[in-house]
Amino acid sequence: MKCDAIAWLPEEHASESIGLLDAVLRPGGAAVMLQACFDESGTHGGSRVLSVAGYVGEKEQWERFADEWASVLRDAGLPAGKPFHATDFENRLGDFADWSQEKRIETQRNLFGIVRRRVRHGFSASMNVDAWDSLVIKPIRASGIPASAGAHSAYSFALVRCLCQIEEWADRYDVSDRIAYFVESGSGFGCDLNSVHATLRDGASERSRYRYQSFTVVNKSDFLPLQAADLLAYESYKYWRNLEFSDKKRPTRISFERLGEVPTTGEFFDEPSIIRIVNEMAARG
Repeated sequence: MKCDAIAWLPEEHASESIGLLDAVLRPGGAAVMLQACFDESGTHGGSRVLSVAGYVGEKEQWERFADEWASVLRDAGLPAGKPFHATDFENRLGDFADWSQEKRIETQRNLFGIVRRRVRHGFSASMNVDAWDSLVIKPIRASGIPASAGAHSAYSFALVRCLCQIEEWADRYDVSDRIAYFVESGSGFGCDLNSVHATLRDGASERSRYRYQSFTVVNKSDFLPLQAADLLAYESYKYWRNLEFSDKKRPTRISFERLGEVPTTGEFFDEPSIIRIVNEMAARG
């Protein structure tokens, strides 16, 4: 089934805030059964790949996830409230600087085990940033459309693709439960998130297609399931960066393979696929 992008709409609600830990109940509505959590990797300057990724799971399972995750981090000696950042862990930065290899392996194994036990499905969309900027962003800016006029970034497109993957997954497995979406707040794409949120909230078709219940932008320190999304986003970023842009062939990372034990839908948009997207959009006018 073809899944149209929804992020190409003027931002009409940029001044509206997205509430921290938005309620998972709506007036007259039923309790949310599913929660989807998304984070990003590769948004730093000079990055050639950007990935948005995350997981969907039952609310009760996410609550168990949070308890188990916090316990592993506490046992590993991380300060209370300190989130697990895959980038810092990988590069032995900050609190991870003096960890032994044995401690690193044990902690990672325990965290991966929690992910495997508690989530239902993973979703990932990764982009060739240079191709997106040259084929999409530059023509948009050259036409006089400002950045505030809508969600045009590679980040927003990747996030929307993850929503499309959720739609396709839910249709395939006859999932009718409403979904509360949680997105990491530190991406730096607040305007894009406002635009995507407004489309989900205000579009009857989008609310139905994506099983929308709520959309919350929150820090991973305050909502631990986002730290699982951080892991998948980072591993997706590393996988596609190594595959597409490494000077020499690299073996697939063991950590990526272990996360792959969870059923996961993934996409990569290279230059030819982005050209096809541009042409399809032009044909639709």
